[in-house]
Amino acid sequence: NPQHADAYSYRGNAYLSKGQYDLAINDYDKMIELNPQDVYVYINKAFACEKSGNYTSSQIEALKQKIRDLGGQI
Repeated sequence: NPQHADAYSYRGNAYLSKGQYDLAINDYDKMIELNPQDVYVYINKAFACEKSGNYTSSQIEALKQKIRDLGGQI
């Protein structure tokens, strides 16, 4: 349900703004499950992954490629 997807995105953004990157990433993953074509969630997830320091450069690059594939810019 896309409406529920938005709730995950909003909460993920709140976590992101508080520096709670792992919680933000969890919500962005749920959002992606519900609405995999939303480029903005991939942008936010890539940012959170970079800030968390828990992801490899290849994992982050894969997210950035997905952003490009969906027509987004990074």
